[in-house]
Amino acid sequence: MFNLFENVRVLKYLKRSTAIITALLLTIGTSLGILAHVEQKDLELNISFVALEEAAPEFTLTFHLYTPHQYIWDTFADYTTDIVNDRPVVVVHVTPGTPQATWQGIEDALRIGNIYGLPNRPGYAFWGWFRGETLDVSGRTDHTTGLRRPAIGDGATSTDWCEVYEWQSGFGIRLLQQIENATTDAVVIDLFGSTKGGNIDLFGIWSLWGDVLDEGAVTTIGLERLRTYLAYSFGLPVCLNRRAADVWVDGAMEINTLSLELIRQYLAYGSFGVPIVLGTPRNP
Repeated sequence: MFNLFENVRVLKYLKRSTAIITALLLTIGTSLGILAHVEQKDLELNISFVALEEAAPEFTLTFHLYTPHQYIWDTFADYTTDIVNDRPVVVVHVTPGTPQATWQGIEDALRIGNIYGLPNRPGYAFWGWFRGETLDVSGRTDHTTGLRRPAIGDGATSTDWCEVYEWQSGFGIRLLQQIENATTDAVVIDLFGSTKGGNIDLFGIWSLWGDVLDEGAVTTIGLERLRTYLAYSFGLPVCLNRRAADVWVDGAMEINTLSLELIRQYLAYGSFGVPIVLGTPRNP
């Protein structure tokens, strides 16, 4: 990085060198009789030294809309800034050790979320933002698109929690807080790989509302998994896509029997034309 004190030292050295050169020229010129009537100030070298500041390190977060659904891309088109691998992204420049409120563009990235269901169109629950290595470790992919998917958790581990801003007891602070708290080189290197800049890729994942097993469809097997979760999750680990299961969207951020009943009605009557909508906001 640009070191003010180092550059001041260099400038002082160059100034002394200029004075020495000027004095030497005067001595040589006088001895040769060619500078007898020339003032020292006429020989002073007017040299401007420009301290070139190194380019400031650039740290970025790249939020990928990691889905093949054009409708999701279109919904959040106002927030995206670029295209990577044929999918839209939001690139946010961050400064480690500073409040996230000062990172231009972070608000747009965090506005990306749920797409609520409508009578004539299914919606998508936003599962969260995940790092590439998290998706790699899960070993799961969408069988129709080949895109990686998070592991389906049981709520007792952090494998399926959003890595950007979600926090659960025992899982530690999330990524945005880690960047805010990165006031040492060691922490910056741990996050970005270097103190000279770096990027963290984050992949946004969506699921069809009611797709409890994250298989791309709402099924009776998923409904039974949800029933088991509600009945036994306090003592028996039950893995399911909790975001997609929370179809009764009332702001409580928890799965309850209202969601179970709504999915049951959707499976029982939806195919007969009864407008059962999953994932639509409700009054608390």
